[in-house]
Amino acid sequence: MSVTIDRMIKKAEKFAKFGDFQAARMACSDALETYPENPRLQALAKRLAKPQVGNQHRISKESLGLPTAIKDELEDLINSKEWALLTKRCLELVQHHSNSARLWNFLGCAHLKQGQPRLAETALKMSITCDPSFVPGYTNLGNALLDLDKFDEALEAHETAARLNPLHAAAQNNLGTVYEALAKHEEASDCFSKAMSLDP
Repeated sequence: MSVTIDRMIKKAEKFAKFGDFQAARMACSDALETYPENPRLQALAKRLAKPQVGNQHRISKESLGLPTAIKDELEDLINSKEWALLTKRCLELVQHHSNSARLWNFLGCAHLKQGQPRLAETALKMSITCDPSFVPGYTNLGNALLDLDKFDEALEAHETAARLNPLHAAAQNNLGTVYEALAKHEEASDCFSKAMSLDP
């Protein structure tokens, strides 16, 4: 039983670490339904009930904020599809580079590739908070939201990416994918045509 409770607590704490306190509270509440008398879960619930100030409100709008050597290291992990290692490395680096839109984007991509769209959503929202003009953050956030069936939010993210960089073929393609999911076939066709014209 203690192993199960440990897992539940870690899950809630992980959400809280990324500033998703609503998800953390939900995870804790679910655990308390199963183990209502557990003192550790009760203590966690009290902690999470206090007003929280997310990191996103404190992060400065400094650059993408990653030294070239670290960026290259993380891109190598992406190229070799080492998603678990990429996640681990990003979580280590975020302690010292919490203002890096690029780092949060790398972490979001790692979560997406491991089938964890909710964690990806949290990381990618941090990415665009760090830099509201960072197109890959919006693009990947849109993909995570689409995986979560949050179609309106996905559409907004992909529209923002396409507006920020109208010449980005992948942004047009992703926007078309959302329109297709919403059965807006004419708009989807226009986006796919634009994407092909930008990158045959």
